Amino acid sequence: RRDDGWRLVDDEPGPGRVTWRGPWDFGPLVVEPVPQRSGGRSLVIGHPEQEELVDAIAREMEPAVGAVDRIWGTDWSRRAVVLVTSSHDEFTHQVGDRHNGAGIAAVAVSDAVDPRAGSATGQRIVFSPAAADRLDAEGLRTVLRHELTHIAARADTVDGSPLWMLEGYADYIGYLGADEEFDATAPTLTAAVTRNGTPAALPEDAEFTDERSLLAYETAWSLAAYTADDYGPARLTELYRRLARGPIDGAQLDAVLTDVLGTDTGTFVAAWGSWVDDRLAASTR
Repeated sequence: RRDDGWRLVDDEPGPGRVTWRGPWDFGPLVVEPVPQRSGGRSLVIGHPEQEELVDAIAREMEPAVGAVDRIWGTDWSRRAVVLVTSSHDEFTHQVGDRHNGAGIAAVAVSDAVDPRAGSATGQRIVFSPAAADRLDAEGLRTVLRHELTHIAARADTVDGSPLWMLEGYADYIGYLGADEEFDATAPTLTAAVTRNGTPAALPEDAEFTDERSLLAYETAWSLAAYTADDYGPARLTELYRRLARGPIDGAQLDAVLTDVLGTDTGTFVAAWGSWVDDRLAASTR
């Protein structure tokens, strides 16, 4: 550090030192700053061949921040760094090898999170090389708002918290304002309910990582949408904050649901199942 700034002396790896060199290792960059009325400034970074997607993301940033603000509130940075990758190697360089860039459009990651201090550093949204081909305008809007919700909530979220709450909440904000019927938003869940009847259990965390993941995500979205519809978005957000404190067992879940919504798990699941049935019936009229 020199005076009021930092000077870069060297970025080469050395004995006992590994450096992270970032997207510039993968070719020339286009960088689009996004000034926002909220007072923050987001950055969208990609390569020249992705300039069209970079521009589309930049146009969606401010309305995406507004969508998160309306449900989560404004107590977060209200800005983000978004990276658009050009290859599988670049994608895994940015997010690690836990995520497959061929199977997802984007992911929000961070370097360090301290929920006790309410801090998260190194946060970024990383779009995969497949994103441009996989996402139309509506899909891009949904994905960006979903991942931005994770950015906003990251400092209040402990690893191991129930994924049906974490992912359902982010999808609820992602789909806000989308003019689609239930069966269009959740086609896999629609097919499962048509085959097997009303859902009767909350999705387990393991279901979000295998061939059942599409159904798990749609089910989680429906749980959040039901909660907001019956109890209001403010209580949905309160439920998120209470359930995002770490792993939870059945008795603890009962206690949180009773405290926040005034209902136990069995009654909550049954009411959600009836809500799903009603939405499917309305979609087929």
